[in-house]
Amino acid sequence: MLHIDLTSPPTHVELEAEKRRLLRHRKKLIKTSLLADCLHGFGFLVLYLLDLLSASGLVTVIVLATVVALTFTFRNKPAFQKTSQWALTIASIGAMAAIGFLLWYPLQQPLLGSIAAALISGSIVIGGAIFGSQLFQTLMNLENLKTFVEDERAQHELQWLCQEYPALFDYRQQSARNLRPNLTYLELKTMRAWADEQPAAYHQATTKPGE
Repeated sequence: MLHIDLTSPPTHVELEAEKRRLLRHRKKLIKTSLLADCLHGFGFLVLYLLDLLSASGLVTVIVLATVVALTFTFRNKPAFQKTSQWALTIASIGAMAAIGFLLWYPLQQPLLGSIAAALISGSIVIGGAIFGSQLFQTLMNLENLKTFVEDERAQHELQWLCQEYPALFDYRQQSARNLRPNLTYLELKTMRAWADEQPAAYHQATTKPGE
């Protein structure tokens, strides 16, 4: 994601370039995800046609694997970060074991089909969580590049930040001089994070008397 330097606002050209990069990345992720889904579907179809997996078993494994993958997709920490990789690996192994046992014993599916379906479900969990998390993060980054002209709450927050912190007021003025008067949500979030890190002494020193 584009890094915002509060001493030098990005130009319109830089923001558009970042937007195009994110759009290309989104398109790539969607294509990769669709390809993976086709391969998983083909694998399940082969198992079904070979009578290694019944229709009820097919529905069961798809539902369970999808639920686990979606759970990791919408976690606070993206699944592709190192801090979540161990949890994702453990969850994938657990899902494969649970699905394999459920297919083989309660649903009375063939052992070979149960093992193969469990392996495919593990691939769905890992691939779905990683690609889904990356796609979700990319969509959020695209939203952050939008301006908040019609968002009154964001406008009020920006006005307050610029009144309280001259450095942020200067940033806004510099952006306006670059023919970009409307800031993005990403810049507002960066301003908010910067303001939260400033000690109270800084606020008192930079606030004019009588304000």
